[in-house]
Parts: sequence; structure tokens; C-alpha cells
Amino acid sequence: MTLPSEVPMARLEDQLSWYDNKSQVNQRSYVSGTIALIVLGAAVPVCAWIAPAIIVALLGAAIVIVNGTASALQWQYNWINYRATAERLKHEKYLFEAHAGPYNIEGTDADRDRLLAERVEGIVSREHSTWVTVQEERLRGR
Repeated sequence: MTLPSEVPMARLEDQLSWYDNKSQVNQRSYVSGTIALIVLGAAVPVCAWIAPAIIVALLGAAIVIVNGTASALQWQYNWINYRATAERLKHEKYLFEAHAGPYNIEGTDADRDRLLAERVEGIVSREHSTWVTVQEERLRGR
């Protein structure tokens, strides 16, 4: 059972792990997709010269699929945004553990825990709000 004083750090660890993992997944997807687009794109002129037209058509279709998937799933945006959020959470953790910055306060451990909870939730809330705004703008075609 988690003690009340451990709740803010447990939440921070949970969110840090989630954003770190999602950042890595999106980075791998973005890099893999970009490499696939380069390889497929480079193969088109070669295959146009030596292969049947069906091969060139399949390469073109593959390029459209990879590019469309990357656009729809926003791998690059998610990678950068999730990495930035993970780094902000790491920053809070280090400040908290070092009793530095805003955590260098007079008061009880409960005061520091409360401040940590408020700051972590602020970071997560801002990221969620930004994500929702981006999704709404995409739906409106911006």
C-alpha cells in the first residue's frame, strides 16, 4: 500500500515512465518510417528502369501508405512532445530530491509533497491540453 507521502513521487514516476516509453516508441516509429520512405523512394527509379510496372506501382503505393501512416499517427510530433514532457518531469524529480528550487522551502515534508503533486499535475495537464488543441486543429484542417 502506498503511503500518502509516497503518492506524489509514485505519480511522478508513473508519468515519467509513460512519457519516456511513448517518446521512445514514437522516435523509433518516426525514424523507421523515414528510412522506409528514403529506401522506397530510391527504389522507384531503379525499378522503373529494370522491373515490371507492377513493382513500381507497388513501391508507389507503399510510399503513400508509410507517409499517410506517419502523418496520421504524428510520430515526429509525439516523439518531441513526449520527450519534452519526460524531461520536464525529470527536472521536477531532481529538484525535489535535491531540495532545490521551489522545493527548498521552509515547512514540512507534506508541504514539499503537496508542491510536487501540484507541479507534476500542472506539467501533465499542460501536455494534455496541448495534445487536445493539436488534435482539434488537425480535425479542422489547420
